[in-house]
Amino acid sequence: MNNIYICEKPSQAKDLARILNLRTKKEGYYTNSQENIAITWAMGHLLELAPPDQYNDIYKKWNIDLLPIFPKKWKYLVKKGCNNQLKIIISLIKSSSLVTIATDYDREGEAIARSIIEKAKYKGEIKRLCLTALDDASIIKALNNIKDGKDTVNLYYAAQSRAKADWLVGMNLTRLFTCLTKFTNQTSAVSIGRVMTPTINLVVERDNKIENFVSKPYYELYAIVNNQGQTYKAKWQPNGDLLDEDGYIIDKNIVNQVVTKLSNHNGIVTKFASKIVNQNPPLPFNLNSLQQFCNKRYGYSAKKTLEIAQTLYEKHKAITYPRTDCQYLVETMYVERHDVMNALVQIDPSIVPTINAADLSLYSKCFNTNKVTAHHAIIPTANSNVSITAMSVEEKNVYELIRRAYITQFYPSAKYNKTQIEIKILNEIFTASSTFLVFPGFRVLYGEDCSLNNYKEESTSIQAPTNTFQIPQSNIGDILSIDGYDIENKKTQPPQHFTEATLLGAMEKISRYVNDPILKNKLKETDGLGTPATRAEIINNSINKDYLCRNKNYILATPKSKAIMPTLPNSIKDAGTTALWEQQLENILLGEINSNDFIANIESYINEILANYKSNQIQLDVKTSESMPTKRKYSIGRTKNNISSRKKTKEKNLSIWFYIKWDWFECIS
Repeated sequence: MNNIYICEKPSQAKDLARILNLRTKKEGYYTNSQENIAITWAMGHLLELAPPDQYNDIYKKWNIDLLPIFPKKWKYLVKKGCNNQLKIIISLIKSSSLVTIATDYDREGEAIARSIIEKAKYKGEIKRLCLTALDDASIIKALNNIKDGKDTVNLYYAAQSRAKADWLVGMNLTRLFTCLTKFTNQTSAVSIGRVMTPTINLVVERDNKIENFVSKPYYELYAIVNNQGQTYKAKWQPNGDLLDEDGYIIDKNIVNQVVTKLSNHNGIVTKFASKIVNQNPPLPFNLNSLQQFCNKRYGYSAKKTLEIAQTLYEKHKAITYPRTDCQYLVETMYVERHDVMNALVQIDPSIVPTINAADLSLYSKCFNTNKVTAHHAIIPTANSNVSITAMSVEEKNVYELIRRAYITQFYPSAKYNKTQIEIKILNEIFTASSTFLVFPGFRVLYGEDCSLNNYKEESTSIQAPTNTFQIPQSNIGDILSIDGYDIENKKTQPPQHFTEATLLGAMEKISRYVNDPILKNKLKETDGLGTPATRAEIINNSINKDYLCRNKNYILATPKSKAIMPTLPNSIKDAGTTALWEQQLENILLGEINSNDFIANIESYINEILANYKSNQIQLDVKTSESMPTKRKYSIGRTKNNISSRKKTKEKNLSIWFYIKWDWFECIS
């Protein structure tokens, strides 16, 4: 063989073989009549890191004294049912003078191919085919722009470092805390995951805040302003000394005294500003924003949305690569806009009016090569052979969202009249503002849907729906009559339970949940907890392991997770620790740090945890949902669980005892 292409899945190999005109199919690969080129495929990760007992039989028994487990030479096992395909690929590699990696162009795709190449002990030339979509035009474009393997090898190092870090944390700390924890009346593993555990802790902390929340009354004061017969409300801005520690007026007497003082007095305009502001179209989707939007709009889980997107990518060839963290497009893709729009019309003629209203001379801010990472944003392909009728209802829904987000880039900005006024009554300040839509622009594609692809506007703060009221024009120094005052009695509200959409958002923007200012600043530049491609599986695994559960559209903590999380060291459940590790993986990808140094840091961290916890014992009186004898619905909101804990410290040994009482329930999906 002169050249062998390694794809990630059989369907991708079939598409590539069609373009390269390889018409002969043999067992495990496609080739031509000369058999000088072949396209083969993996089936995901054919090689997986071996469990501890594959290194030594002594690890079959979970024993704290045998920790830590740090492999000196990592072992791999062949995934079940894949032995024959692996042998075929290795045989092809050994007979080739060139290997071209054609798996998904990301960390895991690179690892799938290179782990097999390493096992084959191949030392020859390696190239990289960077596929971003599987329609014919995109494959041909990628074939004309093949990279040298040296340019992408860091993807492999980052993927291997991630897998080894997950193995080290999971295998060592799961065994440690399972051995330390004694469950009442049952045996259960305390599963620790580098990303899973801090994700679970986010939900536990949120649910605990809700359960322990005590609402308090507070008051807001509004002046009813009359400007030439048109009235509106202006809100009182009290002196900071009158507010409690949370920024509320909690003493109604204060408000009543202000009303008495200001009665029968006019107001004077001290500030007035009215201007037209632009709201740019929302960026195209990345995977995270697509999952969040589909959860809000259709109630799809993150896993379901990913599965639908993968089908649109692989089967229908309707969209570009979905497992991306980027919402931008390379600038050269601007010239492809006519091809994409023409294809969309051929695919679905009903969209003609929408596309005719687009202005293809507009240059959206989404075209920014400097902001594109390994993959650009998810957009529709220019494949006119896509069949809408072959799609399921769910696939149509997701495709329409992606299609609309692309078309939106060629619609003008929405324009708002934003007005702000400050009024002084005696020595008290009142303010009001209005945002009035004067030109809908791109918003005609969204109607009253204000979520706008999880809209994040960089240049303006306008995120309001259309208002029917606008503050009248005023000048500084104008005297305005006050028709009266309105005291609004309010109560503080607890935070909302996480939905899958908001939990994905929290995982992505994890810096919001970190208190340390230095760490918070560092985390603003990271991808957060996990990656767009792994977050759905992390949430799903947390549910399968009985740490989280679904109740309607909410994600809730179970009694098991609420009992276990307080016993774990902060560094394991701290989102900041894991996010910084993710940042280091990104630095490995960029070639800025060495993967061996990263693994050494992980091992040092595990040794520190072991040194601090080997002598501890944790006993939990907790039952997982599978063992609950009676099934009841778990109602969302504040619960009245009776939770008590007592800590006993004797010399260096710390015993933590939890006794938890709750009504049996089952979380309803």
